[in-house]
Amino acid sequence: MSHAAQSHKAKLQGAVAGNWFAWAGVCTAANGWSIPADKFRVENVVGQYLVKLEDCPGRDCNKLKVQRFCNHCQRPEQSQQCMCDKAPRPVKCEACGQIMQPTLSEAPVNALLHPNGEVRICGPLKDLVNDQGNVLAKFGTEKQSEQAEEKACYEGEIRTPRTPSTQRTPSPSPPR
Repeated sequence: MSHAAQSHKAKLQGAVAGNWFAWAGVCTAANGWSIPADKFRVENVVGQYLVKLEDCPGRDCNKLKVQRFCNHCQRPEQSQQCMCDKAPRPVKCEACGQIMQPTLSEAPVNALLHPNGEVRICGPLKDLVNDQGNVLAKFGTEKQSEQAEEKACYEGEIRTPRTPSTQRTPSPSPPR
């Protein structure tokens, strides 16, 4: 089956380790943690920190849930209850009772990959859905270059957080 036939929605998968991710507010348990691929462009996702998903121990569910972490006692969620099909609500830490926060990706998305492996930083998201119904995401703060044959986007700066190591001061011009 061609990837165009399945392009109406897709799950976001890490290109390196294959972990699952959700775009907060867009991918939910109700839509199977999928992004409506025909409604978004690559540049909407590039620069976003994504929510990490993990396997859900529940029966009769969609098998993924938001990975959560307690910032107060520095522990991951311990619950073995199914949380994936329930409406978003605060999840409390079983150790200290504080509200747990979703775990975000360590870096923002800096590119998405076409099913043929080409790096994309812009263009229609639906064109990147592979035969399994997934879009592969790369994470990092380094600037990526579009690898598509036909440039479908502006080759300007990507809005990713700057780190001190990437800021350079111009060197003075040599005297003439």
